[in-house]
Amino acid sequence: MQSMKTGAGLAFQLLDDKYRVGFATINQNSYSSTTGLQLYVDTFDSTQKPAWYAALYAASPNNSTPLRSALKRVGDYYKGVLSGAPDPIPTNANGTQLACQPMYTILTTDGYWNDNFSGIGNQDNSLTDTSGYISRESGTYDGNVSGASDTLADVAMYYYKTDLRPSLANQVARSATDPSIHQ
Repeated sequence: MQSMKTGAGLAFQLLDDKYRVGFATINQNSYSSTTGLQLYVDTFDSTQKPAWYAALYAASPNNSTPLRSALKRVGDYYKGVLSGAPDPIPTNANGTQLACQPMYTILTTDGYWNDNFSGIGNQDNSLTDTSGYISRESGTYDGNVSGASDTLADVAMYYYKTDLRPSLANQVARSATDPSIHQ
């Protein structure tokens, strides 16, 4: 935990108000409105930056590792369709502002997930996928391995393949290594 805090703290040190940054814990057990272990995605300015560092350094591990559920909450946050409470990502916050806005999620853990998760399915199992996102060459095909469904990679692939904000124009530049024009 200390290594992650040090690495993240150093990596974010040079970010300024040209960036928008938020913070949430992956485990809802460690969430509390009184501890401040959540921050809306907002401009990383003289208010947000110290609040982000305070939340980062106050975070502590707590009993389980719900990685898949946490990554799904982030994907839903980017989609603007969160529900349920309490949730480390505020439901009334809107992280997406622009059609061509790059967004990143950093998910850290001390080990393998152990959450009770289902519902995404096997998103990276088809060589006949017509979206252009899944192939042996790109390393995105899991070989259709038995039991390889609802994995962390499946959650990531689902949100990668899904146009998170279809109401916004698709203005992301396509490249040889990334065929996606949405997000």
